[in-house]
Amino acid sequence: MFRLFTLILLIFCAGCTVSVPTAENHATDPVFKESTARQKCRENLLDIRIEENWQMLREELQKQTLEHSLAGRVATLSTVPDAAEYQSVRKALHTAQLFLQELTAPDTATARNLLRSRSAELLDMELAELTTLLFSKEQEINALEEALKKEENAPALQQELARAREELAETRMGIRTMLGLPAGLPFVLQKDTVLPAPLPPDRKLETALACRKELQGSKLSPAELAAAVRAWSSGKFSTTRHRALAAARTLLRAPRELYKRELADRNELEGMRELLTAIGIAAELELAQAEYQEAQKAAETAALLAGDDPRSKAITAKMQAKVATARAHLAATLGSWSGDYPQTGSRPEPPAQLMKLLELLEKWENE
Repeated sequence: MFRLFTLILLIFCAGCTVSVPTAENHATDPVFKESTARQKCRENLLDIRIEENWQMLREELQKQTLEHSLAGRVATLSTVPDAAEYQSVRKALHTAQLFLQELTAPDTATARNLLRSRSAELLDMELAELTTLLFSKEQEINALEEALKKEENAPALQQELARAREELAETRMGIRTMLGLPAGLPFVLQKDTVLPAPLPPDRKLETALACRKELQGSKLSPAELAAAVRAWSSGKFSTTRHRALAAARTLLRAPRELYKRELADRNELEGMRELLTAIGIAAELELAQAEYQEAQKAAETAALLAGDDPRSKAITAKMQAKVATARAHLAATLGSWSGDYPQTGSRPEPPAQLMKLLELLEKWENE
């Protein structure tokens, strides 16, 4: 925790498908495979994202040092519109997770490595979101153009088409920026990667905990940490949002409490960093799972009502984009890990060590 004191001083001293060809992209345009685009994006923007995340962490610590109400700032997220719910709460969780790792990593080198690897994974997620939107908007535009051939005097369809074209242009501009391409340069993206399937319900949390780099090398097993997380959240929160916001608040507050212990010359709490990390990952996973299930349900409902007409195809493209975006968020929860899901075995009870830490967390939360 000495790194927390050092950081405070620094703050105050330093102050499968191919993009459909259109008029904008044709046979001579540069073609990027999705995996190549991801690597190019990292080369172009990773250092910038790391610096942005580092600045965000400094600002967060300064707010806490100035005793701005942490609980109040996090609680305001509960009032965001439903359409922005997942995005806003996810951002709060990502901030809290980065903040926790920065202040509780065992040494500076580990903290720098974790910040770099997580920044890269979140950058991959950002590109995956735009790529998904690119493909879906092209399909939606094709369907709307086909519909207008049959219904020439349809103002609503014309407005939908204009909106879709504007969103496609914004998406292409965003991808160009991430790839470092000149403004207005046409390009074609090709899908060559498959996102992981949603995790099996019986071991989704244990799998996520086994996959993330933040917990690699921990003496506590994923199954033990998962059991402790379930004990922490059991019966406390009514919705996924409440659990996610409670996790963010806990992750942001705990380093301050740990620093107080250090100032009082009290022993370091072995396993607390791993427990807090697991709480954050679990909340992130649950949020992504809930988003995926909602998107999948909406897509299935739309499919039942859809026909072969162009209007139905446009709606289907929108629904498929939401499902694919949710899959990208699930992939980000797993980090850069890929392969077969590890077997996690039966669920144990939380070890006594973690139960004591949970009691301390509850005390902090109630103070």
